[in-house]
This record gives sequence, structure tokens and C-alpha cells, in this order.
Amino acid sequence: MAGIGFISNQTAGKGAIAALTGILGLYMTAAMWAEFNDALGTYFGPSLGIIIGTTIFLIYQDRKNVKEFTAGQNYSTSESTTLVKGDDGRYT
Repeated sequence: MAGIGFISNQTAGKGAIAALTGILGLYMTAAMWAEFNDALGTYFGPSLGIIIGTTIFLIYQDRKNVKEFTAGQNYSTSESTTLVKGDDGRYT
């Protein structure tokens, strides 16, 4: 019985560590994009740098989302969906 209490105590604080890690990752990502936009602004000017940075960010996010959804091979980019009723009465 003493071993059960020891095992359950190992999970204490994992939520806080995960939250702090997530916050650090969010900060580092925001800092990276800010530096990237500043660097583009130096070469192309502030307005064009923001446009290029935003475009690259949107392309990156789109590719990341498609990779995430296609990992299970159940992501369809087709707008039309056909429902077929199976023998068991379920639509697939």
C-alpha cells in the first residue's frame, strides 16, 4: 500500500511544469517572429517586411495544420462529402 501513495505523488506538479513549458514555448515563438519581422523590415522596409512575414507565417501554419490533420489519413480537402448508409444503418 505504501508504494501506491509513492506512485501517485510522482504526478504532483506535472501540470505546472507543462504550463510553464507551454508559456516558455509561446514566448520563444513570439520573440522569434518579432525578430524575423524586424530583420525583414531592415532589408525590405517596415511595411513590406510585415507583409512578407505574415505571408510566410500563414503558409507555415497552413502546412502545419494539413500535416496534423492528415496524420490519421482521415482529412479530406474536398468540399463535397458523400454519405453512404452501410448494412448496419450507419452513415460513413
